Amino acid sequence: MLKAFTKPLVATLAMLSISFTSSAALVDFDINETFVQGNGQSDLSTYTFALSDGSVISIDPGSSFEYLDFMMNGTGTFATTGNQISGYYFLNSFSAGDIIGDGTFNSDLSVNGDWDTILVGGSTFGVWDSSHNGALAFITAANNYGYISYDYTRESGVSSISLNSGVMQDVANMSLVVGGTIPEPTSIALFGLALAGLGIRKANTKKSG
Repeated sequence: MLKAFTKPLVATLAMLSISFTSSAALVDFDINETFVQGNGQSDLSTYTFALSDGSVISIDPGSSFEYLDFMMNGTGTFATTGNQISGYYFLNSFSAGDIIGDGTFNSDLSVNGDWDTILVGGSTFGVWDSSHNGALAFITAANNYGYISYDYTRESGVSSISLNSGVMQDVANMSLVVGGTIPEPTSIALFGLALAGLGIRKANTKKSG
């Protein structure tokens, strides 16, 4: 009886271990840069940041101090709202616990060199009208989801955004949670062994009874 119980349990735990190991692929990165535009500020030069899958984030095209725009290269895109000024769609803001996945990205996708924004011609919209913090969501050309945490201030016509740390899922088309973590494979293995031990103990108890 014990052997019959243990064999399928071990097989199930092995499958769970494989599943969790393949999904435990969150890649952390740090930007730690602040960008300030609007109301007579000096115009910024384009800033670029490379991700581990080869994607490149570009910030501000460097054409006017009244614009503060973001772009993923290739077919990648940031998540935007449906609101736009002069064809520039405003970035969406996410909070801890929000899921970044297929449903995050609406029909207003930026592809092939489109810029998304938080400041257009000196004007803002929605959440970008006031100071706050949150996360920007993106999907790369390799279909990897990710987000960047930020702190934002809006005072006297000036927009300032500090991009802090970020996380990217290194498995294509796999969603992730803002501020969330995936257990390490070692933790999963230990949990599996604990379950196996409980199962065997229960089987022994039934056998002796």
